[in-house]
Amino acid sequence: MRFLVVLALAGIAVAQTSNYQMKSINADKKGYYSAKTTYPHFANLGKTGEIANAAISDWTKSAQTAWVKSAAKNPQAPRVPYEFLATPTVHRNDLRVISLYFTVYEFTGGAHGNTNFVCMNFGQANGQVRKLSIGDLFMPGFDYKRYLSDQILAQLQGVERAAWVAGAEVVEIKPAQLENFTIHKDGLYFLFPPYELGPYSSGTFKVLVPYTKLMEHLNKGVLFAR
Repeated sequence: MRFLVVLALAGIAVAQTSNYQMKSINADKKGYYSAKTTYPHFANLGKTGEIANAAISDWTKSAQTAWVKSAAKNPQAPRVPYEFLATPTVHRNDLRVISLYFTVYEFTGGAHGNTNFVCMNFGQANGQVRKLSIGDLFMPGFDYKRYLSDQILAQLQGVERAAWVAGAEVVEIKPAQLENFTIHKDGLYFLFPPYELGPYSSGTFKVLVPYTKLMEHLNKGVLFAR
């Protein structure tokens, strides 16, 4: 019950821009775990903002609640307290498109924690404002999966720490990985957590495919129409 009260009262703005403010939810049990999720709440962005706010709110609360429930199952205090931290980065926020990702760090014992990314993109496609998939951004019939995979791998070939690309263990970016994207002002931004392109020691990877490589293939009505 205490955790439910914290969720209800801990949503406070910690930063604000012209059309969104950052809020956060917190839960902790001293010596056992701490959890914090920061998230944006958008204003004055019409239907796109409404859809985005609802989806973001649902995810933040369900993700942290599930983690806390799992962490609370440990009957004894761990040697090092468990930790959950979700931090957002907003890449686009206007009436047409809202795009952001969360960097999610989790530690539940062991040698190190784990980092993952949760990407969310919202806009109008096929006459409906909704969450966007990567396929919504391209013209029908274009093999965007192969094209994006080639573009991403070409950039990673020169990155020494992308060991599995250099060693030809990774020869394709899979369709599910392509969904881990945001819509950046300079192009499409793809995020890869540890273990996808190299060992844990290689860290995370963020690859920008610029619009100069994409423009002729994009569904411009989704991305750029006013």
